[in-house]
Amino acid sequence: MLRIQPRPRVDHVGASEAGHLVAGWLLRRVLPEPASPLGRGRLNPLRVVRGPLRLLVRRCPIERRGFALSLYGVWLMPRPGDATYQFCMAGTYGFYFSRLLESWDRPFTLLDVGANVGLYSLVAIRNDALTAIHAFEPEPDTAHFLQANLTHAGGGPQVSVHEVALSDSAGTAPLHVKRGHSGGSTLDPHFSGDSKPIRLVDSEYLDREVCPGPEEVVVKLDVEGHEFPALQAIAGWSGWSQVVALWIEFSSATDRDACEALLSGAGFAERHRVGTPYHYDALYVRPEVSLPQRLRLRGGETGAATPRSRTLGDPHPSDHGELVERREA
Repeated sequence: MLRIQPRPRVDHVGASEAGHLVAGWLLRRVLPEPASPLGRGRLNPLRVVRGPLRLLVRRCPIERRGFALSLYGVWLMPRPGDATYQFCMAGTYGFYFSRLLESWDRPFTLLDVGANVGLYSLVAIRNDALTAIHAFEPEPDTAHFLQANLTHAGGGPQVSVHEVALSDSAGTAPLHVKRGHSGGSTLDPHFSGDSKPIRLVDSEYLDREVCPGPEEVVVKLDVEGHEFPALQAIAGWSGWSQVVALWIEFSSATDRDACEALLSGAGFAERHRVGTPYHYDALYVRPEVSLPQRLRLRGGETGAATPRSRTLGDPHPSDHGELVERREA
């Protein structure tokens, strides 16, 4: 596990970059991707407006000291040839969950399981209500970018990177790597391609390395078909009772019935869904938990949130800070 030391922030931008920043703000705040509860989508007449804004952002990139500003308002180390990096830069994943993280108004810890380059961890760092982040990314090359991005963002209060994969049992397993798309790497044994051994950990690892505090826990789970074993590890963790919300990716490789049975048995209910019937992200929340009011200002739970995050600005100097307290995962 690696802990990232906090560092000072520098928050200013040049006037010549106003077009990029305004377009990004409009896409995140004013023109969010349409999605309605339980996946009942609707035709969005604003698509014709979002397209030119995305084009403007691509044509007017902001790059400083080896990092680029994405549409999510966070700085990423460029990863040429990687589709996942391009998706993060272009806002392809939509803005519902990023708005949820930015507007969460009670102290919380984020478990970012399947963090990749750390998009959602970087969004959460900007929220003053955040108390800790535990980002899990078992693929070594991707974990390098994750660590660099989080360090560049200033770390934060107890930001930790775990180069392991959560599962229902500890051990090792081959991770099948999808060339040109780091987010497509999977533990699915039916996947053909290059593979590398990674370490699997279970709830005992979480009990040892992720000590729950009094705050709420929000979980993002996106592990390309390994969602149910990872969910079992989280459900067996001593901090499970403090988990109040989970954002989970479901695909054809995910055991949806098992995930939904575990979640419903623990009292969670699906509150929001984005995607297609066969590949979507869903938000599960405990019934006694209310979502941030700013997330629900427009159109129920689909409105744009007013950010309580820090101002976007200049990335930190090229000395990316010191990575400290690295020990065997």
